[in-house]
Formats: sequence, structure tokens, C-alpha cells
Amino acid sequence: MRNAEVHSQIRNFEFRISNFAFLMKVSVALVTYNNELFIAQAIVSVLSQKTRFDVELIIGEDSSTDRTSEIVLNYQERFPGKIRILPNENHLGIHRNLARTLAACTGQYVALLEGDDYWTSPHKLQKQADFLDGNLDCAICFHPVNWFYEDGHIGDGRPERNTEFPQGHRGNSTIEDLMGEMFIPTASAMFRNGLIGDYPEWLSELKMADWPLYLLIADHGRIGCLDEVMSAYRNHAGGVWFAIEDELRYRAVIRMYELLDAHFEYRYASTIRPLLAHYHLKLGSLYDQSAVRDRALPAIARSVAGELQSGNIPTLNLLKMLARVSFPSVYKLSKRVRKSIAH
Repeated sequence: MRNAEVHSQIRNFEFRISNFAFLMKVSVALVTYNNELFIAQAIVSVLSQKTRFDVELIIGEDSSTDRTSEIVLNYQERFPGKIRILPNENHLGIHRNLARTLAACTGQYVALLEGDDYWTSPHKLQKQADFLDGNLDCAICFHPVNWFYEDGHIGDGRPERNTEFPQGHRGNSTIEDLMGEMFIPTASAMFRNGLIGDYPEWLSELKMADWPLYLLIADHGRIGCLDEVMSAYRNHAGGVWFAIEDELRYRAVIRMYELLDAHFEYRYASTIRPLLAHYHLKLGSLYDQSAVRDRALPAIARSVAGELQSGNIPTLNLLKMLARVSFPSVYKLSKRVRKSIAH
């Protein structure tokens, strides 16, 4: 029997045994901060779920400075048996708030929701729980969402307004697939509780929380997809990832890959190294276009080194870029010489 099949059987057995350790079927972990305009819709979308099992809603309210806390408390008073709030006197930040909210979940499965998103199908939780019950080799499942921009803005390279996202990845996927592209919207995820133990402290270094968390979970099984839109992902200027400029976004992804590579003890190095090279190139190209040579050179050099470490031959365009930022005057001279010879 192949090692992969043995590991799959072990995981299936562990999943069956773990089912007896939880107090209920599904916990909803809702993290929120300054979402007064949206939080009521998020909560109502959870309370509207039609399931054959009990659902607990755990709300990590992170000391909002607007009316979010007031709204959340009002819903808890109206539905005391369904909502549990984790209040806090000091602002924790996304990672610490998410960590404590996940730790408070007692369900066999955990569904994530942020305070500015909401669910559009009342059958979402039942369908995803049924899916995980029937697919023991899956550690996490998701579904496409309706991605829209609250203010009508359409960002470069991002889905257009009212676009179904993601377009691909409709079958089972692997951790390697997820490393290359973040295709699990937070409002769509449901995963098996307890797979990663305590929330790793190093995650707090990162700008993003959901992508690395899903990668840690996907190390324990496959990624399943239910091909039905059941959530709305609201992108707006107040969102954390939306507000990050391209330079910071690329640097954040690079740091994520570096920390994950070490965490996984380099088991996925063959996947991560080319991705690191790709993002170093994106960062170097950005600096090159902005004429920031002292930053462009090390980024592009790291891209070339990463390609070589991966056993790939750097493309001619990449080598030309390295030559241009390394020796700009020589590169310009050679270009003029080639042009004159051609004429």
C-alpha cells in the first residue's frame, strides 16, 4: 500500500475518533472590528441557517470604536442561547482576536465569517457539514462567493463587481494548489476543528490571517469545493487586505511563504521556492518601474537565485532585467550599439 493511502486511512480514523470530543456539530467563528454598517447582516445570515443540528455563534468583538459592540450585544440579548460574545477591553488585532475566537469554538466543524461579509444561502452550514461527513479525506471545504465592491471600485487584477469567485478550483484541491493561489474566500470556509492545535504565534507576523491558516489546515487533508454560491464577499476601503498597496502585499506574501516553509520543515520546498521567485520578481519589477534601483536589484537577484534553486533556467527576460538593474549604463550602451548595428 502506498504511503499516501496509509496516511489517508490514518487521517480518516483520526477524524472519526475526534468526532466524539466536541460539544456540538458546527461553531461559527465571527470576528469583527468596526463593522457597524455590516455586522447586523452578518449575524442575521448566521441566525437564518436551517440545520438538523445545533449551531453556536462565537463572536470575537475586538474593542470596536464604532457601534459594532452595541449592535452585537443587542443581538445576544435577543438570542441568548445562540450567541456567545468574547468581549475585550483592549484592541487585540486580527490574529489574536481570531486565535481566541477559534479556541472558544466547541464544534466538530468551524465555519469562518468576518463582520463585513454575510451568507446568502440558509442551507450553507448543513450542506458543508454533510460534505465533510461524507468526505473524510477532506480537511476543509469551501464554495464560490459573490465578490463585490461596496463603493463600486474595481482594483487592478482583482475580480470585477458582482463577480463569482473563484472561477476555477471547483473539484478537490491540494495544499500545493492553495499555495499558488488563495482561492478560498473567508466567508465560504468550513474546516475540521482541532487539526492544528494552538494558533501558531508566528502567524501574528503576517498581514493576512486566512490564507496561512487554511494552508496549515490543508496539510491534514484535501480541499473540497461545493459548486454553489452561498456567500457574499464584500470588498471595501475599510477592509485590511483591500487597503494594502501592491508593494506591501507582495512583501507580505513573500514573508508568508518563508515562515510556512520553515514551519513545514521544507517538505513543500519544491512548491514554495518557485513561488518565492515569482513574487520576488513581481516586487523587483515594481521597484524597477518606479526607478528604485537599490531595491529592485536584490529582489530580482533573489528571483534568479530562486529559479536556479528550483532547478529552473531563468527566462531571458528575467536575465535582461537583472543585467539592466545591475549595470544600467552598460545595458543602455549595449542597447544603443545593437540598435546602430541593426540599422
